[in-house]
Amino acid sequence: KFSMGRLKLMGGKPEEVMVVQTNTLEEAWDGFEKILQEVTTLREEGVKTPMMLVWDSVAASVPESIMTSESGDFHVAVEAKMNNKNVRRLRQLIEKTELACVFINHYYMTQPKSKYEQSELIIKGGEELAFLSTLILRTKQGAKIMRTVLGEEQQIGRVTRFFVHKGHFHGRTITKDVNVVDLGILESAEELAAYQKSLRGTL
Repeated sequence: KFSMGRLKLMGGKPEEVMVVQTNTLEEAWDGFEKILQEVTTLREEGVKTPMMLVWDSVAASVPESIMTSESGDFHVAVEAKMNNKNVRRLRQLIEKTELACVFINHYYMTQPKSKYEQSELIIKGGEELAFLSTLILRTKQGAKIMRTVLGEEQQIGRVTRFFVHKGHFHGRTITKDVNVVDLGILESAEELAAYQKSLRGTL
């Protein structure tokens, strides 16, 4: 869940953030296009301020036809077809507005049908978003971050590994481990600054 309080603690400005909630994949794409149109108008009026749009998440946005279908109905590749169509349709508008677009998505591994086959990485909701992306960051959970309080072990976060899959790296894979600390552990800007300082020697 997005927290304005957490954003402010980390140095962000909640007054500069607009949250748009949608119920279906169709509503999400409609909202995406309306935002692009608004940004286009701002650009034409001379506004040069950097802007970013984050969709959290593509995988959680479900087409209305699936939500309203009867149990047992099958809608093969509905999400993929809708996403692929819209990202191709809006690609030029995204480039024109110079809007940084971040799509948060999920992936899964296929189950090999025989011992001679290998599992494949499948991106949920179609491949077009990945093909047209400038940069792809894949995350993978690592070790737990623990602390001891009154003799009791508590998990306060997790080490997360980022894999850079696409960009101007000439086929190289770049990985970096970062520590993700749970909400509520760092309760002040001073604690956050001290935590960030402690990481500089390890990252």
